[in-house]
Amino acid sequence: MQVLVCAEGFGFGPVSKATSVTKELLNLIPDSEAYFLGRNIAHKFASINQDLYTEVYDYDEHAVTELLTELDIDVLLSGMEPQTVLEATSHSDPPLVGFIDSLFWFWDVSTDDSFEETLATVDSDSIDPESFDHQELELLAHAVADRSYVQGFPSERSDSLRKELFEPLQVVGPIVDDRHEGDGPPRLIVSLCGQLNPAVSVDDAVLYAEIVLEQFRDTLETFADRGIQPLVLGNEEVLDRVETQYETTFLEHDQYLKVLDSAALLLCPASLTSTYEAVVYDIPVVFLPEQNDSHWHNYRGLNDGINGRSFDGAILGEQLPQVRNLDEQDISTIYDVLQTYRAGDTDITPVVDDVFTRTDRCLRDLLDGSKRQELAAQQQSAIETQLSSKNGAREVAEDLIHCLNRPVID
Repeated sequence: MQVLVCAEGFGFGPVSKATSVTKELLNLIPDSEAYFLGRNIAHKFASINQDLYTEVYDYDEHAVTELLTELDIDVLLSGMEPQTVLEATSHSDPPLVGFIDSLFWFWDVSTDDSFEETLATVDSDSIDPESFDHQELELLAHAVADRSYVQGFPSERSDSLRKELFEPLQVVGPIVDDRHEGDGPPRLIVSLCGQLNPAVSVDDAVLYAEIVLEQFRDTLETFADRGIQPLVLGNEEVLDRVETQYETTFLEHDQYLKVLDSAALLLCPASLTSTYEAVVYDIPVVFLPEQNDSHWHNYRGLNDGINGRSFDGAILGEQLPQVRNLDEQDISTIYDVLQTYRAGDTDITPVVDDVFTRTDRCLRDLLDGSKRQELAAQQQSAIETQLSSKNGAREVAEDLIHCLNRPVID
């Protein structure tokens, strides 16, 4: 079986999920070969997994249709990269096309009659990508893909558009590679991964990292004194500019999961990928203030959708309306708030201080190992109540193989 894997180059979420499914495919059909096509951070992620992919191609230099023919591809697996789905399904000899969407529950598009009609009668050959925004393209990819997968989300958000036009969607469990075992000491992981994306500059990413590490310095030192050393993870370009006394590094995904498996605690923004990985590995999570708007939606969904059990942590986005009323400056993003906060004593200061104080209080409570175990159990129970407890990566892989009518090796 020949597989072409593609992923959107926005954060690590899409490419890590596509890679987790690819590992399952290769385990189930060992004589298969997987190739990767992507750009930006997705291309970099795949490049450091060269043992998995036979070849990694740059999407800016190679076309989907070119590789489908040249490599005799049986399956195209796309992690939230709608353009590759549209190109593959319009090919003269299309492969089986699977589309993975981990953020389906957040897409908020117009439900006017014209777009509903487009979805209902969609034809890959007639779609002009320039005529649709990104979220609409994601939904169009669902409509034209042979198999469409949605990673479950702990919330009951839904609407008539999704119910009526996306009934064939297959909702799967957390798409996480769950086979890694850690053998290192317990660490307090401070994850700042995925910061660099088209919506965030390096300067903003550095500012966020510096403020976070400053705010929790005393508590991190207390963890270190008790034998739980902080480990700060993130993009090298960002961490090279951040001064801290703690170990900083960028880990390949497999290495990260091994470190996570033996961790004492994960401190990160409300990233769905990081959250699901931690829950699957039974590690408690405390949320940092969000790095971007998607984290705000994640946090709200995780808090609202888990049977009343709140994921501990603080969120800065809740305070944005109040902050805008306090300050005359143009404040529209989290980074605007943090820049104003860093500049000095303003009306914003007590608001932001309160956010960090609440998170720090939660962290200090988790110095007690029994409290960490209790939180991990609560979070795991809450997630599994709403999501399938199955391995979503294996669910997707088995479904694709079933569609190809290929035997698998257990």
